[in-house]
Amino acid sequence: MRKSRVSIQYKVSDVFLKSLALAIYQLTISEKDVKTLCQIFEYVVKHRRQRLESFTVKDLIFYANKDDLRGDILVSIHLDKSTNDILSAARYRLAARAGRVVSNIEMHRLAFSAITGE
Repeated sequence: MRKSRVSIQYKVSDVFLKSLALAIYQLTISEKDVKTLCQIFEYVVKHRRQRLESFTVKDLIFYANKDDLRGDILVSIHLDKSTNDILSAARYRLAARAGRVVSNIEMHRLAFSAITGE
């Protein structure tokens, strides 16, 4: 049976792309297997879920300033629905703590920081 997928598209900056590349690089080296963007999110959901769910407003400001993340580079992400649901739930909890809407691009950048620490 084929898993249900969710597609997300947005335009990112070179800052976002650099954090994505660093996450892919670090995870690829540590796992000794080339990782895709989808696999980055699956890894975070499976192995760094506690970190994902514990992001604070400070993390949001420090790592995911949306003005620094948006740009002209189109990124398409295709996630399993279950992975997206977990990311969305973490995003909604962070939004409640922040008192504002947290976008996918911000949550995705935070997910990369769960791997890279930056």
